[in-house]
Amino acid sequence: QMGNQSDAMAAAKGIKALNAENGYAYYIMGQCYASSANGEFAGQACYWAAFDMMNKAAGLLAAEPSIQESAKKMAASFRSAFPTKEECFFNELQAGAAYTIKHGFANGVSTTVRFR
Repeated sequence: QMGNQSDAMAAAKGIKALNAENGYAYYIMGQCYASSANGEFAGQACYWAAFDMMNKAAGLLAAEPSIQESAKKMAASFRSAFPTKEECFFNELQAGAAYTIKHGFANGVSTTVRFR
């Protein structure tokens, strides 16, 4: 909320290191990944990682229904921002292919190519 994504990402990684089943870690990481996104293809690819994290968070936050619902809504929002089929084609990527993010907070994160 304060716009300090670097500290938020560090905190999320710390939470995950203590308990890999803590949904809040993935909830925070997903938001940080999405904050790195921009209009360029490399930036749009951050939404793949953000979507993955929000889905994982939603699965782990069953005891927190309001946060779980928020994670589901954010995941849907991130999905709507995925690169288009044409953008993936021009970057020589096919749906289902493995992809390593090369931008922002999601840099180095492995994910799967998906179209909007």
